[in-house]
Amino acid sequence: MTTGSLFSIPDLKDFSYNQLQIIRNEFKELFKPLKDEIDNWTKEMENNEYLMEDVLRNDGTVFGRLDAFDELLKNSSEQNVYFQGIKNSDPSNQFRNLNYGITSIKNVINNYKRIRLITKEEEAYICEQVSFRRNLNKTCFFLYHDLTIKPDVVKD
Repeated sequence: MTTGSLFSIPDLKDFSYNQLQIIRNEFKELFKPLKDEIDNWTKEMENNEYLMEDVLRNDGTVFGRLDAFDELLKNSSEQNVYFQGIKNSDPSNQFRNLNYGITSIKNVINNYKRIRLITKEEEAYICEQVSFRRNLNKTCFFLYHDLTIKPDVVKD
């Protein structure tokens, strides 16, 4: 599995609905080019037998696509007025890191078992059902977040 951090934002649990809507609309517009690139890449992986070995062999191409958005992600998360206020108000605030992962479909399913969200029997059932439609060794791209006290530092 290959993973990386895209950006960090303060935990939004104390934000009002209106503040969340403003941030959502701002990020939706700012990140549209990234979303389009991820959508295109996901379609490309779905349409081809794109295996994890291909990702590792061609990681310059794969990660170059994400690296092109480093500055946008860094600036957007650091320059948001709401986020600056939270960062400056209390150093013990928690942050959410938005991360990406690239691995086989089988590894994603296995990870759910590993963190005990599904049982071994459920893992076997899910793998069987998915295998009717997809190659379990096929690569998939996914996003996930985690909670932390200090934000990850996105590459400068």
